[in-house]
Amino acid sequence: EDHPWVSVKKALMKFVSKDLFFEDIKVTQEQIEDIALQTKEQRDSALWSEMRFGRLTASNFGLVISAIKRNKYPPSLFSTLLGKVTLDRVTSVQWGVNHEATAISEFESQQDVTVVKTGIWLHSSGVIGASPDGLVGNDAVVEIKCPFKHRNSLLSEVLADKNYCFQNNELKTDHPYYHQVQGQMSILNRNKCYFVVWTTKGVMTLEVERDFEWEENITNLIEFYKNNLLDKLLS
Repeated sequence: EDHPWVSVKKALMKFVSKDLFFEDIKVTQEQIEDIALQTKEQRDSALWSEMRFGRLTASNFGLVISAIKRNKYPPSLFSTLLGKVTLDRVTSVQWGVNHEATAISEFESQQDVTVVKTGIWLHSSGVIGASPDGLVGNDAVVEIKCPFKHRNSLLSEVLADKNYCFQNNELKTDHPYYHQVQGQMSILNRNKCYFVVWTTKGVMTLEVERDFEWEENITNLIEFYKNNLLDKLLS
């Protein structure tokens, strides 16, 4: 089924002005929920890929937020954001994709919860979005990490790795994963994230609370899209 109202590709094809473009890609709550449902197969859904095209999604929020802080926007930033660099065949990405289902079922058993699949959730601006790995109840998102470099590590070793995302058993607040999960909670309006790390030796869960101070980043991300990214999409 066609969703002409939210495709950035289509909005770009009939581009007249920035103002009209931003009117075109706005989404209603009903559309947001419909798209999230229709894209729940994620990688296996053509609509998921189409909805992600030309939008900023939560896995890249950290990159953009640190670029904004430094006020430096190198070409490499845009090639990553515009998907010029394809990740799908990278061993580490493949490892994560291959083990996500296992990680989810081990997490479900450990925490005695049920994870519901979900797709991409757009922000009402239509400019940014987030695809969590699942939902729990009506107030939590789930983010699964199966780190390739730690594939055979004990969980204690993962936590002790200074170069990974943890510090004192918490997510480092300047780490891309922190921005990713805060972005998910903000866009889906949920207050908790189960941040799940899986290795062949076990699974562990960190509960991350929504940080309302983080929300100001949403405005900055949308501004970045309007002032920097759209021009690259048009060129």
